[in-house]
Amino acid sequence: MTGSLMRTTLVVSDIQHPYEDKQMVSKVLAVASDMQPDQIVFVGDVIDFTEVGRWTKAKAGEYEPTLQRNLDGTRDILSAFRDAAPAAVIRYSRANHEDRLEKYIADYAPALRTLRDVRIESLLRLDSLGISYERRIFEACPGVLICHGDEVAYSVVPGKLGLGLVARFGRSVVHGHSHRPNLSTVAVGHGGRLKSLFAMDVGSLMDFKQVSYIPSGHMNWTHGFGILREDGRTVVPELVLAQNRKFYVDGRWY
Repeated sequence: MTGSLMRTTLVVSDIQHPYEDKQMVSKVLAVASDMQPDQIVFVGDVIDFTEVGRWTKAKAGEYEPTLQRNLDGTRDILSAFRDAAPAAVIRYSRANHEDRLEKYIADYAPALRTLRDVRIESLLRLDSLGISYERRIFEACPGVLICHGDEVAYSVVPGKLGLGLVARFGRSVVHGHSHRPNLSTVAVGHGGRLKSLFAMDVGSLMDFKQVSYIPSGHMNWTHGFGILREDGRTVVPELVLAQNRKFYVDGRWY
């Protein structure tokens, strides 16, 4: 709570509008309203950007007249979080889906690359919401880095991606990308002098029934989000898993 000894950060990833699970997003908004976190971090993939993705290039999806509508819908989600926690610092990390737009322009309309108004910060009007867009890995809490998860090789083994990020950066890491919530730890050091680091994958808030690009139709994915609690020096990660869209936070069922 703001003003208390403990500082809280609510961490959300992979909403991927317009494919979000509306019930899960609504419930996490309720958590934000009840908790009034000091900080909210979006770990990327808030928007899907289907229309400019490589999987739809030269296919029907590229020609769907939905890009502006989906940008507007993404901004509505961000605005709802701002309304739920008006005093929170809100930070939004780049991710592979957010990168799609600039890659599309670079590949197919390079003359537009320098236009400020086609950057995602402008298209979502983040300044008016008091949301900063982070193009680089950043520290959300003392010793804890935020990155999307696409900075190292993807792995289907639960926890391997996160520990790969910890090994690369030498810090505790919170990430998304895999859609598989996971909390892993590793101790580094020797001679009894050990430092505990963690990797927390906060999962996804997608509606998995809307996913059409998995050939088998089976996704090893789970709804979830994360909370970081700190007292100025110590940061404790809390992974919140949803079962049938139901979860428990701070003594309350949602």
